[in-house]
Amino acid sequence: MGTVTCPECWSFNVEWDDVRPTGTVYTWARSHRDFMTELDVKAPYVTVLVELDDVPIRLLGILVGAGSVAIGDRVTGVFQKPDNSSWTILRWEPAA
Repeated sequence: MGTVTCPECWSFNVEWDDVRPTGTVYTWARSHRDFMTELDVKAPYVTVLVELDDVPIRLLGILVGAGSVAIGDRVTGVFQKPDNSSWTILRWEPAA
């Protein structure tokens, strides 16, 4: 991993902050072909770009547990480690 810098002041003195994994669907796409076996999902599946509530950042992830999706839907992030993957994956679920 490369050196992390602040995008505003270019400082190398940065820290990670915990934020709630909640947000709003900014946009989405439905994939009709399997992309990677490590994702542990079968096509078709929906990928969403979510605008977080607490910080001005958007994160990408697969939407699970939803029959449909629309821009503006509320979602909550969950972290899962599929059996066939060596890394943890961010997934999004419809907010309760």
